[in-house]
Amino acid sequence: MKKPPKKPTEAETEQPNSISDPKSTSPYRGWTRRGFLQTTAGLSALAVTARTSVHADQDVSKGSLPTRSGPAETPLAFELNGVAVSTQAEPRETLADVLLYRLNLTGTKIGCDRGACGACTVLVDGATRVSCLTPALDIANRRVTTVEGLTLKDGSLSPLQQAFVNHDALQCGYCTPGFLMSATALYTKTPAPTKEQVVEAVSGNLCRCAAHSHIIDAILSVKNGERP
Repeated sequence: MKKPPKKPTEAETEQPNSISDPKSTSPYRGWTRRGFLQTTAGLSALAVTARTSVHADQDVSKGSLPTRSGPAETPLAFELNGVAVSTQAEPRETLADVLLYRLNLTGTKIGCDRGACGACTVLVDGATRVSCLTPALDIANRRVTTVEGLTLKDGSLSPLQQAFVNHDALQCGYCTPGFLMSATALYTKTPAPTKEQVVEAVSGNLCRCAAHSHIIDAILSVKNGERP
């Protein structure tokens, strides 16, 4: 009876690797995965160290360390609530940033910061714009109106603002400036809007306090001739 053939060992069946096999003719013979990773990591660390040293030498030679990187501030001029203003803005800044943090106009609110809630709504050349998504440099030489620009010359509230008070169309009040700006844009184009037109005009504004019905009534009351 013939004996069964002997099974080859794992070492005998293992195929030679062109990288790990010293007898291989591959230009990468003798390398292992661990050795390759260790070598590349060491070279990367060396490159970073050298680059840092070069920058450090440059900074010391100039006598000061760098304070910022990226595009510098750019002069920005536009009309704000009927008054010409000049300020500075970086390319990354939005119109809301400039209004709040450079011009100290706190009426415009930043809610979602994604253009979804409408709290930051302003008028640019008479049309509604969500200022949190509007690049500040895009409004150069244009006409911007914020909620501060709605008051009358004597400082009293406009009929639309007073209507919001009369109809209790606000609770926390954070969304109110955005609603007022959307309603102002509507009345500029449509002096006698229907309820459907009012609802459409403020569809981009969100009141988390659920005062929408009072807001609609307040806006319609101005159309109906109601005055404080």
